[in-house]
Amino acid sequence: MNILRSILIGLMSFVCVITISGTIYVTTLQSTIMNPTVVKSWLKDSKIYDGGLLSLLVQPGQQNDKQPDSPQKIIATSSQVKTALSNTYTPDFIQTQVETMVNNAYAWMDGKTPNFSFSVPIDQKKDVLIQQLAAAIEPQIAALPVCSQAMVAAQTACRPSGETPAQVATELTTQNIQQSSMFNKPITNETLAKNDNSPIDSNKQSLLTQLPSIHQLINQLSIIFPIIALVAIAIIVAIAKSGQRLLASLRLSRRIFFSMILTFIGALVFVWLTRNSDFGLSGVAGQASDALLPLIEIALAGLAKTLAIYSGIVCFVTLAIWIGIAIWLKKHAPVPSETPAIVATEPIPAQVS
Repeated sequence: MNILRSILIGLMSFVCVITISGTIYVTTLQSTIMNPTVVKSWLKDSKIYDGGLLSLLVQPGQQNDKQPDSPQKIIATSSQVKTALSNTYTPDFIQTQVETMVNNAYAWMDGKTPNFSFSVPIDQKKDVLIQQLAAAIEPQIAALPVCSQAMVAAQTACRPSGETPAQVATELTTQNIQQSSMFNKPITNETLAKNDNSPIDSNKQSLLTQLPSIHQLINQLSIIFPIIALVAIAIIVAIAKSGQRLLASLRLSRRIFFSMILTFIGALVFVWLTRNSDFGLSGVAGQASDALLPLIEIALAGLAKTLAIYSGIVCFVTLAIWIGIAIWLKKHAPVPSETPAIVATEPIPAQVS
């Protein structure tokens, strides 16, 4: 019977350690990745709104190093396009749109909406973008001579005589923007999925469809794990001998402490590593590395810090319980009774009458 009791107590202790560890990890996820407020703060701290996020969706043309034979051959360089995008789609505009997307995403994962959808109205600022791009290429057009009959006949690079460089630049930019489907309609989840330049490939899209199920599972585990841990503790207390329950509690708290201290130390080491290494993520991110890498680093550091906080709290509580029970047992340990010494006495001689 004692062997069976010891085996069951050991099994329940193992279950308790595992479920408490699981509770810590699940709570960490709920407090970070599953919290839209935290995700928004990560986005803001990563400066992703200041880095021209829309430039990830655009393939700007490259300027020809040779002298163009007509204004139509003049196109904006990559840096000019990025500058025009930044001036048109300001950080405040990008932040508003991205945070709206985040809210829609979490509403979908929480089951509040049947589908995840968003719409970024970039088409509403198309005229501003045309002005910005036209201003960028205007110096190049102004450098061309005004067309004459001889130049037209000889197909010499020139610009129309009846228009100013600003007018020619605006016409060319308007023509190019109208021919492109990028800025003629809002960016939606459907158009983003079809964009070859999108950082979301088919494999990632299939994973994204599982997010509501994963979100629901984590919420369920956040309830199941604590219940199992409490049941395991109750079983340990119930089956332990009446005089050994405090000792069993001491051993359990010690096991939980040593389990959590490893998690606590590992989380602190990871936080330190995030300050000195990107773990090779720059090579994995590809084209989106400049914009997404800071966000990934901040998210990893945030996860590690939160895990360190929660595991540290459990370490402190279990250590306090461990020390408290140990002190109590020491103070209330039964004092061994002293056996009275046997004094040898000499026999009294018999008196002779």
